[in-house]
Amino acid sequence: MVANGYRAVLLREHIDWRVFGLYCIGAAGGVAALFGISLFLDWVPDKRVLYLLLGLTPLLVWLPKERLHLDIKRVDHAIIAGFGVQGLNTLAGVAGPLLDLFFVRADMTRQEIVATKSVTQALSHLVKVGFWTVPVVTAAGWGAMPPWWLIAAAIPMSMTGTRLGKIILE
Repeated sequence: MVANGYRAVLLREHIDWRVFGLYCIGAAGGVAALFGISLFLDWVPDKRVLYLLLGLTPLLVWLPKERLHLDIKRVDHAIIAGFGVQGLNTLAGVAGPLLDLFFVRADMTRQEIVATKSVTQALSHLVKVGFWTVPVVTAAGWGAMPPWWLIAAAIPMSMTGTRLGKIILE
């Protein structure tokens, strides 16, 4: 969360705020759907199916444009991306390959792509932490959380790596 948030700060002038706003609309719907499912249904997705689908997602980019031409700059696609990516990220913990499908053919510079993806992923991580912290702490206690010193050490290291990545991007 820190690395993506810091990357978004470093590249803030390149963030497409319109895309991010539309993404947030979809993300809110995805999170609401997960809360609804967790409150009203006793459903747990099969991990094998979830990970198989996640692993196959990058192959969708090879479908002909006529069949699947996702573009994060389109209003409906940005909302769908928010819904699907946020839902999958919250549920499975990762959704980068799905998010990439919406950006790979978008008419954006590499800085705009990295900056906009960073702010969407910072949001996704923040939501994921909010969604899972209470159930984990309730079930396992605060001992299930990583020690504070590990988090304190990870933050500057992730920021250093992000700063180096920006240099390479430029």
